[in-house]
Amino acid sequence: MKKKLTIITKISAILIIISIYWLSPGKVNAQDGGIIWGEPINISRSDLETSSDPFLLADPAGVVHLFWAEKTSKQTTKTPDTLMYALWDGNNWSEPIDIYLAPEEDGNQVVQYPHAVLDDNGIIHLVWLTQPNFPNFALFYSSVPANEANNAKAWKTPVMLAADLSGTEYSLDLQKDEDQNLHVVYSRVPVGDNVQELRTVTYLKSSDGGKTWTDPFNIHTIPDSRRGASNNRLLADEQGNLYTTWTEWDQTGNGQIVYFARSLNNGDSWEAPIAMTERFGQEYERDWNSIGLLEPGHLVSFYEGGWRAYRNVMYSYDQGETWSEPVDAFPGLIGENGFIKFARDSNNTLHIFFANRTREGNELQDGEGLWHSVWLGGENWSEPIHSSTDINMLNPQVAIINGNQIMIAWFVQADLEIIVMPGKIVDAPSVAPVPWFGSPVVPESEISATPIITPTVAATAQPSTPVPTNQQIIVDPSPTKSPNPSFDVAIGMGAALVAIFAILGIGKMISTLRKKR
Repeated sequence: MKKKLTIITKISAILIIISIYWLSPGKVNAQDGGIIWGEPINISRSDLETSSDPFLLADPAGVVHLFWAEKTSKQTTKTPDTLMYALWDGNNWSEPIDIYLAPEEDGNQVVQYPHAVLDDNGIIHLVWLTQPNFPNFALFYSSVPANEANNAKAWKTPVMLAADLSGTEYSLDLQKDEDQNLHVVYSRVPVGDNVQELRTVTYLKSSDGGKTWTDPFNIHTIPDSRRGASNNRLLADEQGNLYTTWTEWDQTGNGQIVYFARSLNNGDSWEAPIAMTERFGQEYERDWNSIGLLEPGHLVSFYEGGWRAYRNVMYSYDQGETWSEPVDAFPGLIGENGFIKFARDSNNTLHIFFANRTREGNELQDGEGLWHSVWLGGENWSEPIHSSTDINMLNPQVAIINGNQIMIAWFVQADLEIIVMPGKIVDAPSVAPVPWFGSPVVPESEISATPIITPTVAATAQPSTPVPTNQQIIVDPSPTKSPNPSFDVAIGMGAALVAIFAILGIGKMISTLRKKR
């Protein structure tokens, strides 16, 4: 009898421990290397599923500015023709507004690839492509005070900066330097009487907040008329140096060479470009190059390509003058899904986010969609962690605000909608927002969704307007969580220990009674 009682006591203890652990407040959302993620939501909800090219801009005021291209006109084509905007004020998303509609007189109404920066005076500078002179594209520019960006009438009348862009994949970029100069690179194609000219990679600069711009300067002329440039990237460091990369493609449409060029005098002159890596033999391609700053003078470059669509990484320790040999950055992953995106938190930790799928026979957990890694110093990166699943996710964007709050945005070719997902970096301290001449106004009547991440509330996202059933958002039903997962686990363990001692006490009492009998 005593042996049976002991077995029952042990089994009961185990069951109670398990129950207490799962019912205790220590049950937290799944984490991604110290990041708690909220639920992804469809922010665009476009009638014809025609939204693409999201771009996120972080704001010291604690705001995230989101731009994307969407079709809103009655054109029969599904090509996006409108520049859309929404902001997240730390708690809520504003109702999206249109800030530019390609005019009907363009004939081919197209809007593509918005890029924005925020200067130290609180002004948002925005560029994008449209197509008023088919088949060539035009580069447009506008600006607005950041705290008025949610008012379509506050945006300045768009100005055409150039009318000879190629319109190829992500063929422009915009950056701001420490002196508030604006820099633009883009892929150019000959127009009109100049059709015999060769394609180029071209540069513009404004030193007065976008009021005036320099004449176009060709950083590089592509010697083969059957080739062109795309996937242009631009980076500015604190020393006044500019770095740019692009892909050179041939008539197959695949990238053949990744080029790099730099200016060590704030864009006043550019050195001759160098070929960083080139497709060889039967390899797949070279494309989607991303360039980041690890430390002063220490650059990193990720590109996609090789025998298959692998993520490769190269390093430079001399401001891009020389580069290391490429290595397979994440051997478990594969896919042509867009750029690597860099972001630093309040601990100065450098995070990268990117979309990929797992390779056949890899040791990583199976999954497609968003991946996250952290720079560990030198040439070392943490093992990538699968952060969100979305099949065929393209070119995810990232913004970190208030030091530890993350917003991710992406779109998917299959349904062409803009998806946003909030997150919180658990071990990074929060930084108090600094409003620009007053906080942005988000009328309650215009709130469309509320993904909230705060230091005391776990990540959830809950739509305030109906969502079509095929896009219904799954809301986490778990109760409010502690900001510290280890604290929650400790509570659960403490409760479990209490239960163990209680069971042991009851068992001892029963044993004593048996002896007395």
